[in-house]
Amino acid sequence: MKHHQQAFTLIEILIVIALVSILTSIALPTYGVYMAEARRADAYASLTTGQVLMERYNSQKGSYPADLATAGISTSSTDGNYTISLVRTNSTFTLTAAATGTQASQETSSCLSLTVTNTGLKSPASCW
Repeated sequence: MKHHQQAFTLIEILIVIALVSILTSIALPTYGVYMAEARRADAYASLTTGQVLMERYNSQKGSYPADLATAGISTSSTDGNYTISLVRTNSTFTLTAAATGTQASQETSSCLSLTVTNTGLKSPASCW
């Protein structure tokens, strides 16, 4: 009785390596885009929470706070992917989330900075 050992040939192994390489070269860039979009939720949450806190302060005091700390808003988003800043007058405000770190390097240029105003205007609209 003869026993034949079955194994992969060198050609079969090279074909598998080539296929894995091609799939990886397609998937990795796309993965980075999806991760940047997912981390954008960090900015959404921080800006939406900030907007609520600004309006609460305004309803209690009659004007918007002079700075983020007075309203109880952090200068960094929850996960640290964005820096939050405030521009305000007594009757208006604009909160801005600017991408930092990994998010800044992976984010599309039009979505590096997200804003929301006291009227609820969110820009750029394509990033929300």
